[in-house]
Amino acid sequence: MRKGCLVFSAVGTVLAVMALAVFCIQIFSFNRDFYAEEYAKDKTAETVGVSEDELEDATDALLSYIQGGREDLDLSVTMDGAQRQYYNEREKAHMVDVRALYLSAVNFMVWGAVCAAALFAACFIIWKRKALSAVLEGIYKTATVILAAFAALAVWAAIDFNGFWVSFHLVFFRNDLWLLDPRTDLMIRMFSSGFFFDLVFKILALFLGVLITAAVIARIAYKRRTVK
Repeated sequence: MRKGCLVFSAVGTVLAVMALAVFCIQIFSFNRDFYAEEYAKDKTAETVGVSEDELEDATDALLSYIQGGREDLDLSVTMDGAQRQYYNEREKAHMVDVRALYLSAVNFMVWGAVCAAALFAACFIIWKRKALSAVLEGIYKTATVILAAFAALAVWAAIDFNGFWVSFHLVFFRNDLWLLDPRTDLMIRMFSSGFFFDLVFKILALFLGVLITAAVIARIAYKRRTVK
């Protein structure tokens, strides 16, 4: 009986934590203030060769496209006295992949959270009051294992961010469209390695902070119940 509840709780915790990870990615990846701060720090408009307004328009178009708010990345800009498309065909093709990945992640976040809630509810429906201790144990033990894994990822990223970032792309993309050339692709000029470093660690800091808090609370509550 207890083992079944532990399994439900562990699986529910995994789903909830993965949903949390996507939510944390959402918070920072589409935060315009974060982009403005990074652009100012990196002097991005100057690096790209466009005005501040054009950079803002390009960013808004990109983020809206990834979130499914627009159907294309067609955007004209004046560079060196001539009109051109801000994003070239290779960049647009890569963003098709990024958009598909993001929208799939959002679907997982929603359904993962729903399934996690259903599993936790099932514990209390099936095992009633006896379920609470097992649920708390499952949460803190599973969260601790996941926490260790993500902490290891954070250490890897801190030591070798380039290796971490390349590996991320190799895992999630089946082509090399993400390999952009700063001589021809404006997108790679917009987002430096420093930009992505800051983005990743803001996401990890929030994610790990919430996860640690949840694990500690579950651990304390579990210990109090088992002492009684």
